[in-house]
Amino acid sequence: MRIYILSCFIVFCCLNAIAQKDSLVFYKYPDGTISGEGFLKDGKPEGYWKNYFPNGRIKSEGLLSNSQTQGTWKFYFESGFINVETEYNQGKKQGYRKLYADSGIIQVFDYFENDLRNGWASFFDSKGVLNRKINYENGIESGVSAEFAPDGRIISLNEYRAGSQIRSTKVNRYDKLTKRTGIWVETDSLFRIQMSTQYQNGLKNGLRKYYDSSGNLLKIEKYQDDVLIPDEKQIKPPSVRNMYTAEGKLKSRGAYIDGVAAGKHTYYNSSGQSDSSVIYSNGLVLETGAVDSAGRKQGEWKSFYPDGEIKSKGVYMDDKKSGAWTFFYNNGKTEQSGKYVNGLPDGPWKWYYEDGQILRDEFYRKGREDGFAYELFPTGDTLSAGEFIDGQREGLWLFQDGDQKLKGYFVAGEMNGIWTHFYPDGTRSFEGNFREGLAEGLIRSWHPDGTLKWKGLCDAGKRTGVWIRYDENGNPVFSITYEDGVEKKYNGIHIYPEFFQADYESLIQRNPYVF
Repeated sequence: MRIYILSCFIVFCCLNAIAQKDSLVFYKYPDGTISGEGFLKDGKPEGYWKNYFPNGRIKSEGLLSNSQTQGTWKFYFESGFINVETEYNQGKKQGYRKLYADSGIIQVFDYFENDLRNGWASFFDSKGVLNRKINYENGIESGVSAEFAPDGRIISLNEYRAGSQIRSTKVNRYDKLTKRTGIWVETDSLFRIQMSTQYQNGLKNGLRKYYDSSGNLLKIEKYQDDVLIPDEKQIKPPSVRNMYTAEGKLKSRGAYIDGVAAGKHTYYNSSGQSDSSVIYSNGLVLETGAVDSAGRKQGEWKSFYPDGEIKSKGVYMDDKKSGAWTFFYNNGKTEQSGKYVNGLPDGPWKWYYEDGQILRDEFYRKGREDGFAYELFPTGDTLSAGEFIDGQREGLWLFQDGDQKLKGYFVAGEMNGIWTHFYPDGTRSFEGNFREGLAEGLIRSWHPDGTLKWKGLCDAGKRTGVWIRYDENGNPVFSITYEDGVEKKYNGIHIYPEFFQADYESLIQRNPYVF
């Protein structure tokens, strides 16, 4: 990070110094405190250099060779914690770099070749937990990257091409009842998918696919409620069997595969009319209930877990759910309950934790959330609360995210207007304006004691202009200048090498006595 060294040299220009052409030199602040020390050769910096804050703590240290950064350089916060550790070769970043927060916790670990990011860059949250890994080629994002949950799960796979994200896939997610839902994957170290599985309500439902290291599909399996469905191409075709009463009347009809009940089995009354049905999977009962003469579900139906415990119970009318329905956990406790009208949720619906505590309460109209809704933690504290209109969030909403509370407005399902985050004690931690779901205008964040931490502008969700970072005493620590979301300057100095070299040479010409 030559930008840091340059800033140190700029400071030196304004300070008292006694320097010989070839000697160890010391630079001082106006009060006599040493601001820097190092060797000069032929009037230029050479060898090991150290720079200091006014409080005497080290600011940066590293080797200069031919007036260029060389080897490992370290830069520090005024508190004494390390800020950046970077490897250089002939003035260009070459090797690993580590960036730390002022708490001493690592934030970024990446690799550079010829001053450009190359290979994997790892990004960490404020607690030092990995939350992103992105692959770079010659300074731009490339290939597949990953986002992680605090427990280490991959939760998103993002594909980049020439620096632009072209695809993002959510994976390995839990539903609000902490059950697996959607696509779950296993990957290799390069985030190439080795196996993907579809989940619903915590059970394998759908396809499980296996891939080789080149991404070629090797095998597909089918599951229903965690039960493997045999590949019909590799087994005997199902045979339909009719069962009869002692009087010779049709009693039931259904399919069997290698002697095991499969699919829908229909049962008949003494008049020969179908009156009930059982749906099997590999011999296990999945659903059972009444049917009419046309085979449509009518009246009460029940579904079951693979171990035989009841999973749901309710009424069908002409093959569509109707009236009151209840869904159960595998232990028999109610998971959710509500009513259907013409196959769609309608009216109040409630979700529960396994101990019976309320989890979520919503109102539906023709299958869409409509009206006030809230969700609670197991402790009874509010997780989210607000109003839906025709399936979209509208108006003021409250959320709990980790240990912080969030408050803001939605318009047609998009964040709009001022959004504010709060620390547990009610102190503001963040405030910003949003338009159609994207940050727009002034964005600010605060330290827990209420002093300003960050301030900057966003345009259509991207950082723009000068962003300033402040310490707990309200003093500016550093600034970053953005253009269209890309970092362009650090403390007013261009980040790119060509600008650094020009500024460096200009500095020497203006202030030759420093060297």
